[in-house]
Amino acid sequence: MYSPDILNKYFKRSYFAVDGLWFMKVEEMYGFDSALNIDVKVWEILPKIQAREVRKLLMIKDDGIEPLFKALQLKLEAEGYVYSIDHKQGVIEIRQCPWIKLLEKSGRTHLKEKIGGVICSTEFRTWGGEFNVSGFKLDNRGCCEGGNCRLFFSNQSE
Repeated sequence: MYSPDILNKYFKRSYFAVDGLWFMKVEEMYGFDSALNIDVKVWEILPKIQAREVRKLLMIKDDGIEPLFKALQLKLEAEGYVYSIDHKQGVIEIRQCPWIKLLEKSGRTHLKEKIGGVICSTEFRTWGGEFNVSGFKLDNRGCCEGGNCRLFFSNQSE
């Protein structure tokens, strides 16, 4: 009855909204630091679920950086990131982050440095772990230093 595009927009908006709403409610009850600590626990689990589902959807059987990047492309595109991938260097550069846009829209930009500092590292390191990519480093963070975020993945722990 409804187009896939309309359904996608609805679920995408709901996904972003529920993340922000639950965070704000936990923050109201227990304070920012507690809400952020709980959020980290959520982002230690959700990427595992996402990565495993993307593996099934894209029929990815292998591990390593290339399969990881193939899976992350689906995630990044579905969530509305603007990014580029350097396969040779093992780098994803994020030029525009939908989560930062949401913080800006909600008037909570003063929190982006704290939130981005822990959530992004946790989320992308967890994605890497699901593809047996043990090395991960978040070099520049657009939410803190300005510019683009650079995610470095390697097969060696850093």
